[in-house]
Amino acid sequence: MFARWFPLLDQAMDAMVDRYKTAKSIRHDVPLFKSHDERILFLAKQGTKGFFFKELAEEIRRDGHAKLKSTRAIVEYAWFLFLLADWKSLIAVIHQMAPERPLPSHLADFYFLAAYRSNREHIVKGTDPVSFEAVVLEAIHFIEVFWPAERRRIDVFHAILQSSLGHWQEAREKIARSSAGLELIPPLAAAKSVLPVLPPRDTFSWPLEIIPAKRNRATLVSVDRNYYATYSRAFRTIHAATNPDRSVHFHCVGFDPREFDNPELDDSTGFTIDRTDISGLLPRDKQGYYACARLLHAVAYLGIYDSILISDIDGSVDRSVSDACAELPMADVIITSRILQPDRTLFNMPWSVIPAGANVVRNSAGGIAFAQYLRDYLAWIFAGARKGERPMWFADQCALFYAYVDLKQNVNFRNFDKHFYSQGMDWSPFSSTETKVRHIEDAVRAHGTDARRPAQ
Repeated sequence: MFARWFPLLDQAMDAMVDRYKTAKSIRHDVPLFKSHDERILFLAKQGTKGFFFKELAEEIRRDGHAKLKSTRAIVEYAWFLFLLADWKSLIAVIHQMAPERPLPSHLADFYFLAAYRSNREHIVKGTDPVSFEAVVLEAIHFIEVFWPAERRRIDVFHAILQSSLGHWQEAREKIARSSAGLELIPPLAAAKSVLPVLPPRDTFSWPLEIIPAKRNRATLVSVDRNYYATYSRAFRTIHAATNPDRSVHFHCVGFDPREFDNPELDDSTGFTIDRTDISGLLPRDKQGYYACARLLHAVAYLGIYDSILISDIDGSVDRSVSDACAELPMADVIITSRILQPDRTLFNMPWSVIPAGANVVRNSAGGIAFAQYLRDYLAWIFAGARKGERPMWFADQCALFYAYVDLKQNVNFRNFDKHFYSQGMDWSPFSSTETKVRHIEDAVRAHGTDARRPAQ
């Protein structure tokens, strides 16, 4: 039976990325198998059908990798650990198996990423670059021994490490050059969205129909139809309680929000219909455009609003943005990132330094320069994504980081230590949507309102 099934199990990169994320239902029964290989391959096969066997997965994780025999099962198990963010176990399985058999090159990506993220404590503190560098260099040396042909991939790893040590400009050119054309796992594929220099000024006439709110300050979110239907009402209700002086502006990609039954589309709410053609993008790049649109088009909103909070929608804005602006009256841009800590000497990967979820931009000379930088950077990425050359996923955070790197002498960046925005997250398979919804429901209750119903 398994000989018939599993030679057909697609282990190409795109298939592996989606393997455990397409489940429509969670199963709790634990089928019995003759071998450990059969268990992990069964779990993978069922994932392609939309089922995830929760207890079986926990059993597989407890038993570990020691009794796995086939390369195919080892690869599947490594992806399983990656999706669980079990970095210690992921390092162990690759460290043991790579000397015994040839493994696909993307497992070298896993090894580097696992070594990097298993030392997250160093990144959080940001003050012990020597120890961090030693750990990551040891991982890169292991990759050089067992994947010697992957020279460009190894060069990307060295350059990412150099960026983490603060050599931003030197590393930037190396990341861009070495990553071009490589197939990398998603958390590292953002390397292909690193531009060595800011491209020319964007002159494209973007097809946007903007209907502004009546207030002069706004929180900007970009959404597709599904996210709007799922989160808009709750987001706006919570936002009205925490930021009653600020509008919500929905940047709607590919749809008109007036198609919904929307009593909230009043004078305090703005919206944009973005008719940009994204039909030629890969599915993940379409998702990337939905995320990038709020930054790509931020400059258009600074001609309408005095300040904008650029936010995610699948969570809650829990603090007053106006209070933060009053505390930082000279700031052109307010970010929630550790990059501005004065004693910091160690940094995350370029696309993980400045989160895209909550940043404030003022309609000032510095704020406009910052927003124009984002426009130019992301317009170039979008053109590359259309040709299949650059991914849009994580490109927003690449643009934010290099905007800071290039503009920090001329734009007044300030950090706000208290988070504007929060989101319920659980990185175990399939549960992130559930935890987001629970977080939103708790936030709704905390503000004494009922916004759990989606838009109709």
